[in-house]
Amino acid sequence: CHGINPKNEKYEYILLPNASLSEFQAYDINDIDILRNDGKIQAVRERSSGLCGIVFREKAEFDDICADQPMIIMLRRDKNGNIASLNACDPTQKLESFAYSIFNCAELDSTDNCVSIKRDGYKANVTVICDSAKGRGYVLKAK
Repeated sequence: CHGINPKNEKYEYILLPNASLSEFQAYDINDIDILRNDGKIQAVRERSSGLCGIVFREKAEFDDICADQPMIIMLRRDKNGNIASLNACDPTQKLESFAYSIFNCAELDSTDNCVSIKRDGYKANVTVICDSAKGRGYVLKAK
């Protein structure tokens, strides 16, 4: 128990959207790696699927991704460790646009005309225009 007025305490929990009770009970919590959990970033990876979720609470860098402002990123890596797909969104639902950079990545593409990808040597600079998106995600996929 953390008491009445916890300060600088940590906690961990798992969300399993749309899971039935039996799916919830069968879920292997040991399949999750907590990669970072602090005031700037919360990041977890599910080993079996390769899915990684990252919450950037402010401008920060984590795992080859540099976020310019708060955002949520879900990414999946292939067997070689390259990003196979990435989904980014504005959790505040208030931004007109947001931007992030991905270092050491393969060629990425998006079918969404709100997403601009500009290569700069070994990194991809991504800008998303999201002025009326209401928090929806924007997907990038490896070419």
